[in-house]
Amino acid sequence: MKVQLLHIPDCPSWPGAEQRLRAVLERLGVPEPVEVVEIATGEAAAASNFGGSPTILLDGRDPFPGTRSAELACRVYAVEGRMAPMPSEEQIEGAVRAAAE
Repeated sequence: MKVQLLHIPDCPSWPGAEQRLRAVLERLGVPEPVEVVEIATGEAAAASNFGGSPTILLDGRDPFPGTRSAELACRVYAVEGRMAPMPSEEQIEGAVRAAAE
């Protein structure tokens, strides 16, 4: 499985999302490295499956519903009925398990 974390330079949430993603992969015994990709231009956003920063891609697919955007903007996630700047570890784990099947 190819694992990527896409982010914009000024996003304060991507380091936390990367930490959660790596923790989940380690806990599940998934040996895949995380490729961290900085999205610095609208063209780069449009050319990728970018949905705002941070975006987690598993085999090139965004496991979290949302809208693709060529805008260099932060992203929000629905976590336990409220908006959050990154998915929870439980959400990431569910996405990784589903992608591995």
